[in-house]
Amino acid sequence: MDPRIIVLMVMGVALLAWVVFCGVMAVRRLRSSASRSGLVAQATCGTCGARFDVDAAELARTFVSKSRSVTKTRRRGAALVDEPRYLRFSKKVWCPHCGAQRWANIENVNELNERLRPELMRVGIRCLLVMAVGGFIILGAASVAMGFADRAAEARVEEARQQQRDALMEHYDSLRDAD
Repeated sequence: MDPRIIVLMVMGVALLAWVVFCGVMAVRRLRSSASRSGLVAQATCGTCGARFDVDAAELARTFVSKSRSVTKTRRRGAALVDEPRYLRFSKKVWCPHCGAQRWANIENVNELNERLRPELMRVGIRCLLVMAVGGFIILGAASVAMGFADRAAEARVEEARQQQRDALMEHYDSLRDAD
């Protein structure tokens, strides 16, 4: 197989792996940033109606935890940025009064979003920059490897041309000697 095809395949796999790795790291960093914020959400149990506090770490839990939301999007600023406003946000959390995991309505979710947004944007932009820089490094390494592979392919082609010239010259010399 041509080395250039191998370089392209390796580059594609490396870029895909890098994007997946950066995506996982971004989600982890965003969640840890939300957990470190120390913000507290006020929740109301959907079963017993009790009000209790839930820390942001609980709200930023893994994909396994369930949540439901109803949003209304509003346009904000000259750039017409869509900003979701939660009319209702419910999450399955541990209710201290019921003693079980229950659906709870998070009352101050819009306030939490507004307070967390600047930090989460900084973390997200940092992760995107790291992803872009790493992608350019992978592309640069692949282009260097592709340059070596191109030179090797050109050398093989030139060697084949030289062999063909030599064979034609031998054939021409043998025809000239026969005359």
